[in-house]
Amino acid sequence: MKTFLLFVLSLTALNMAHAGPRGSASYSVATDSVDAAGRRTASAAYSNDASLGGIAGVSTVAAPAATAKQGYIAQIYEVIALQLAASPTTVNESGTRQITGAQLLDDLTLITVPPASITWSIQSGPLSSISAGGLATADTVYQNTAAVVHGSYLGNSGTLGLTVLDTIPDNFSTYAGDGIGDDWQVFYFGQNDSNAGPLIDLDHDGLPNLLEFACNLNPNTSSVLPTTAVRNGANFEYVYQRSVAALGAGLQFAVQWSDSLNATDWHVTGVSQTVLSDNGTVQQVKALIPAGSATRKFARLSVSAP
Repeated sequence: MKTFLLFVLSLTALNMAHAGPRGSASYSVATDSVDAAGRRTASAAYSNDASLGGIAGVSTVAAPAATAKQGYIAQIYEVIALQLAASPTTVNESGTRQITGAQLLDDLTLITVPPASITWSIQSGPLSSISAGGLATADTVYQNTAAVVHGSYLGNSGTLGLTVLDTIPDNFSTYAGDGIGDDWQVFYFGQNDSNAGPLIDLDHDGLPNLLEFACNLNPNTSSVLPTTAVRNGANFEYVYQRSVAALGAGLQFAVQWSDSLNATDWHVTGVSQTVLSDNGTVQQVKALIPAGSATRKFARLSVSAP
């Protein structure tokens, strides 16, 4: 005899949460709903916009540095690079600049890394050192020069370009303190060439390097000092050219006159100078020398280093 067992599943209806419309003599509220952005309820006296807010987003706080990502159960991210920064990205020669670092995440947000936690090194350029805390020290330069700093942290690395500024025109290597702009000497002689000294006259034109620099001349090609002298009424006019870079290096220009060629008979009394033109590289200057009763005078240009 076969026996059949009948299993009966009793289903009981579940009461689902439901909010119906509500109201009074003064207001009414429509049925509540839950959707991506909520809905508006309104009456004659007011309106209400209900919202769940955004599903995802990023919020940041500057100090202390913090980043929160809404819509995630946890702060899930992937570090894709180490990003280095400095403000500004220039540093005066012999000066310092603080370098900072941050982890760049896959959503392009950043997590700041303490500079002392980063391994620093100099990749290239005129930087004399960089401390364990990311403080870079610049070397001396003869012109604005690029440098690159390298940093690494937890398997990621990054680089930052800096520009070392030539803020002192006469302080580079063996050319330091000789009265001539370092960039001029390197341009014409290269680095550390004894022929670049201020009293050397390599082209044998009677003009030493200091005077060639002062008047923007080529020290490797024979030159004539570009001056003119004429009498104009009650004055003698002496016109010469001088280098703007030489003025920046601190050279001093004086026009001297004499009634004879006696070595001790040179004066600057009564001389006035006016800049006739300036193209950013060279100035044309006119010096007026009172003629007095003299029918002739001798004039010369004197250039001295500070």
